[in-house]
Amino acid sequence: MLKRSQSTDPPLAEVTELRRQLAQLEQELQECRRAEAALRQNEEQFRLLAENAPGVIYLSRNDERYTCFFLNDEVERLTGYGKTEFLEGGLTFTDFTHPQDMEWIPSLVRSALAERKPFHYFFRLRHRSGEWRWVEKFGVGVFRGDELLFIEGFLVDVTERKKAEEALAASEERMRLIIESSPIAIRIVQNERYVYVNPACVAMYGYESAAQIIGFREEELYAPHYRDLVRQRQKDQLAGRAVPPSYEAKGIKRRGDSFEIAVWVTRVDHLGEPALLSFVIDTSLEKSLQTQLLQAQKMEAVGTLAGGIAHDFNNLLHAIQGHAELLLLGTSGRAPGDDELRQIIKAAKRGSELTRQLLSFSRKMESRKRPIDVNHVIHETTSLLQRTIPKMVSIDLQLTPELHAVGADPFQIEQVLMNLAVNASDAMPDGGRLTIKTENIALDETFCRKHSGLTPGDYVLLSIEDTGRGMDDNIREHIYEPFFTTKGPGKGSGLGLAIVYGVINSHGGTIECFSRVGVGTVFKIFLPAVGATPVDEEPLVVPEVVGGTETILIVDDEEPVLALGRQVLSRFGYKVLTAYDGEGALSIYGEHRGRIHLVILDLLMPGMGGKRCLEELIKMDPAVKVLIASGFSPDPPTHLLITIGAQGFLNKPYEISEMLQAVRKILDQK
Repeated sequence: MLKRSQSTDPPLAEVTELRRQLAQLEQELQECRRAEAALRQNEEQFRLLAENAPGVIYLSRNDERYTCFFLNDEVERLTGYGKTEFLEGGLTFTDFTHPQDMEWIPSLVRSALAERKPFHYFFRLRHRSGEWRWVEKFGVGVFRGDELLFIEGFLVDVTERKKAEEALAASEERMRLIIESSPIAIRIVQNERYVYVNPACVAMYGYESAAQIIGFREEELYAPHYRDLVRQRQKDQLAGRAVPPSYEAKGIKRRGDSFEIAVWVTRVDHLGEPALLSFVIDTSLEKSLQTQLLQAQKMEAVGTLAGGIAHDFNNLLHAIQGHAELLLLGTSGRAPGDDELRQIIKAAKRGSELTRQLLSFSRKMESRKRPIDVNHVIHETTSLLQRTIPKMVSIDLQLTPELHAVGADPFQIEQVLMNLAVNASDAMPDGGRLTIKTENIALDETFCRKHSGLTPGDYVLLSIEDTGRGMDDNIREHIYEPFFTTKGPGKGSGLGLAIVYGVINSHGGTIECFSRVGVGTVFKIFLPAVGATPVDEEPLVVPEVVGGTETILIVDDEEPVLALGRQVLSRFGYKVLTAYDGEGALSIYGEHRGRIHLVILDLLMPGMGGKRCLEELIKMDPAVKVLIASGFSPDPPTHLLITIGAQGFLNKPYEISEMLQAVRKILDQK
């Protein structure tokens, strides 16, 4: 029995081994359960991740169309198609990709997979509604050894971001166009140096590109005497101290020329650091026009002053000159005191000439304009200049043949030439060269905008250039002002250039002056051309001075003028009546109706004045003959002759012979 029992019981070692194996199986079972739980947890986490992802998660095969075998629900929001239509219906993203994008996407993906690198790109995807959307796509290949198993990745709808980027880009482009196209110079200064300038700034300062200015210190674009101001303003603004936002200064161009500018500056942050943003405009044109306006106002003021004093002043000169001429008439011309009388007459004429010059540039006297050849006037004037200016000064004429005609008073143009030539000569006391040039020129809109009163078209340019001492800017700014002179006492009236300015403006032209100390000066005169042939001056015929026996009424409020007229006319056989005003003249003319052959009438008198008196005389006697005699007329003489009815005009002070010739001419008219 004992032996059988021992043969049927398993050996102890086997039992132990079975128990060990059983325990191991139990452990493996627990591990499988834990792995299964972890797998279920991972699957839940992946499901939650896929369901809550902000984009499309995909797994696709490595075939031609990259068909998907996994997609999350976001695919329907992105494309408008359900994931079943992709996974079971065979749709792929390539079916909705923009044709232009399909031209480059496949090669990009193949290249990345071949190099085992991730790929990333933006493309356009058509939504089921037909709308094109921008999509950002990420992807990477999953390999086992050398075998590509599948592709996994992520897609995000970036349409709104793209629209925002495009709007920002468009806004930046608009801003760039505004800044780049702005006629105002725009600059940014950082760390004391220019880091940006727009094209208007480049052009304003005479450079060819922004690169030539970038890196300059800010003050380098300013005239030297403004640089300390600019440096101090820069420090104050960056330190946050109160500084006026705008100021005026002088900029300096690449070639060294200075020009007027107005600057507006504000502190900004540029690329995270403080900087100064400036807006600059060239105010040279405005300053030039302002200067021209001030000059015109000065001329007008002096003209008004001249007009106010001309009448009385010329009456005094007329009396002085006339009585001196009367004294000379009774002598042989070589008697004691005759030279002194001639000096008196000369001084009176000089005073009259000064008044005429003032009235001329203030446009209070009539100029006799006609088509003229400026070259001809220059030749005539040069012959006089050669006898006037020192022989150490040579005259060089550079005249363009077939010069355009200009509508001008030849005597006033001669006066301009004489004034400029004499001034040039005075600037060359040790000798030099005076160059007079003419040329035809066409002025454009840009030039005319800088010179008030000019219109684009054909002009004649007259240049008078010397090699004299030259002028600095301070003197040059005042040269056209009446009575301004740099000459010593008794050497100049200060009217020469003022008269030149007035004459040129009255001819519809303009004048420019360029000068450098120690180099010389050049005046450039622009006169509008006319399409007419120059008219030669008619030869002057001086009639014989004769008297008569007719009765003449002289009307003037100045007793010296009346006394002189009475003496002169009586001496030459005329019967003379006088009146101190218009009312007296009408009374005398009415009393002697039919017996007065001529009325010599002043214009500016107390009471009704000469013009009203003339009108009343014509009403009284339409055949009345009237000779106007005045030192100043508010209207051009020819206007009076045509519209009022006078037969002649004498400009005080006049010579006795001139008056007698005018009287005889009118009396002899039928």
